[in-house]
Amino acid sequence: MEELVELMDHLSSVTDYIGGTFDINLPQIIIVGEPSSGKSSIIESIIGMDILPKGINIMTRCPVFIQLNHTEGIEYARFSHKPHQMFYDLGQIPIEITIRTKALLEKNKKFTNKIIHLTIFSPKVLNFNLIDLPGLPRLDEVKILTVHTEIEQIIMEFLTFDDTIILGVIEANEDIRQSEVFKIISRVDKSLEHTIGVITKVDLCESQKTVMNMIENRNIIPGKGWAPVKYRSLNDLNMRRDIYSALDNEVQYFQTNYPNLNDACGSTYLKKIIYAEMKDIIISSLPDIMRTLQNEVDKSEALVKQLKYYNDNIEKRDVILKFRICN
Repeated sequence: MEELVELMDHLSSVTDYIGGTFDINLPQIIIVGEPSSGKSSIIESIIGMDILPKGINIMTRCPVFIQLNHTEGIEYARFSHKPHQMFYDLGQIPIEITIRTKALLEKNKKFTNKIIHLTIFSPKVLNFNLIDLPGLPRLDEVKILTVHTEIEQIIMEFLTFDDTIILGVIEANEDIRQSEVFKIISRVDKSLEHTIGVITKVDLCESQKTVMNMIENRNIIPGKGWAPVKYRSLNDLNMRRDIYSALDNEVQYFQTNYPNLNDACGSTYLKKIIYAEMKDIIISSLPDIMRTLQNEVDKSEALVKQLKYYNDNIEKRDVILKFRICN
C-alpha cells in the first residue's frame, strides 16, 4: 500500500505543479454479487468506514458511486444532490443514502439506474472510486423476469468502464457453477483476467472443504485469484460492533479455522490484491498520462509566448506614442 500511496502522491504533485488543471482517471472498483451476499460489507472493509445502509430487508436499489479523496484535515462527506452541505458526522451517510434512494425510485419500481454520487474527503483513504450495484438475483429466485433483466442492464452499464477492477462476490455455500454473477462478468471480462473472486460468509459454511474446493476449482478461475472473507453478522451489527473490531475478529477466525491458507485470506489480503492491481493499472497508463501532461505543458508554454508577444508589442506601441507626442 505504501508504494501505491507514494505513486499517487507523486502524480498529484505533478498535476499541482502544472496548475491542477489535469485530472488523472484512477482505477475504480465495481462490486458484483447476489442480494445480501456481503457487497456492502466488502466496500466498508476496503474503505475502513461504516457508510452504507444495513439491516434486515435492506438492499442496494440503485448504483452508489463512492469517490474517495485523500486530503489532510477534517474528515467529511458530500453528496452531489446536496453540493453545499458537508456531512461531518459520517454516521449520517447511510441515512442520506436511504432517503435519496427512495427519492430516485419511480412509482412502483424497485430498482433504478439513477446514481447516488458520494464523495468522501479523509486522510485515511486513497484516491480511487468504488461502485456498489444492486444485487443480481438467481433466475430461479426471481418472480418477475423483467426485474432480473433490469438489474442486469444496470450492472452492464458499469462493467464496460475502462480501468475497472471487478470484484465477483459469491457466498461460500453457493454452487459456483450456477453463479449468475460470474456469467454476467464474463460477458465483459471473458477470461476473468481483471476479476477478483471474493468468497463471503465462510463462517456459515458447514464444511471447510467446501470453501477450499471453491478456491481450488478449475471451472471458474478469476485472474486475480480468490479471497475468502468473514464480515460482521446481523448479531454483530445489532451489538454495534465497529468495523475495526470485526476485522480483528476476522483475523482470529482464519488463523483458527484455515491455518493452511496462511495469509491468503481475509480483508487485508483482499486489499493487498486490489492495491497491487491498482498499481499495475496506473503504471500501464503512465505513457498516456505523460503524453497528456506534456500537452498541458505545451499549452502553457504557448500561452506564455503569446503573452510575451503582447507585452513586447505594448512596449513598442508606447515608444511610438511617446515619439509622436514629443514631435
